[in-house]
Amino acid sequence: MLHTAGLALAMIVLLAAPATSQEKCPKLTRLYAEADAALNKTNGLAAQERCDAYVHVSVAWADIAKYARDQKEACDISAASLSDIDQFHREAVADRVSACGGIRKSTLPGRERGRYTFPPEIRSHW
Repeated sequence: MLHTAGLALAMIVLLAAPATSQEKCPKLTRLYAEADAALNKTNGLAAQERCDAYVHVSVAWADIAKYARDQKEACDISAASLSDIDQFHREAVADRVSACGGIRKSTLPGRERGRYTFPPEIRSHW
């Protein structure tokens, strides 16, 4: 599982750019802080609360990955750093799946056997 030390190391490596780069992208620094805070909340929790906490961690890494891709040039984020961010996101998702006992089933209405069903008025247009 992703540990706080791993997140701290990732933050050091990914934010090792000059201070001007950090000043240009304070939102990225804030997103890292939110991911770190979410990860710290996973320690010592019961099963369901631990699962919920890892959902927050994986969502935080998804937010980091999206922001980093969208702001690659503005924040001077290298391809190697983007790759590292994507790897940490994949690890966070794997940790979430492990903590939750598998992939969560969707609670959305109209979802049957892994497929979305559309109302008749939409299906008739196909």
